[in-house]
Amino acid sequence: MVATAILIKNASEGTRINRSLVEMIEGLPDGKYRIIIEPQSVRHSVPQRKLLFMWMSLLARETGNSKVRLYKYFCSKFLLDDMPSVSEMSPAQLTYFMHEIEADVAQNLGFTLPIPEDGEDFITFLKDFKDK
Repeated sequence: MVATAILIKNASEGTRINRSLVEMIEGLPDGKYRIIIEPQSVRHSVPQRKLLFMWMSLLARETGNSKVRLYKYFCSKFLLDDMPSVSEMSPAQLTYFMHEIEADVAQNLGFTLPIPEDGEDFITFLKDFKDK
């Protein structure tokens, strides 16, 4: 399990974390963890963005909404005012955004979105949605 919190530190606004770090840590199962603070890379990966839009296709099929409408819904719900558009997000920002979508779908629709750790089920998902 990888948990991500976005930390922004600059001279004009100080230090901000976009969600409670304590809450995130308290939600982890008992065990030892390593916290790594590293500079944020500039852009997300193409596979990461492709997965996001495959999720939108799956959600469109499951809900009857269009991919565009779903994408706009999640952007308005989870993007912070100072965050860039999805196309300009760093990997950490896009990961955060996608984790928020995963949690929302699980809570409101009652199912989990496919992720690479799902093994064969994820491969089946890729085959079904790679061109959608």
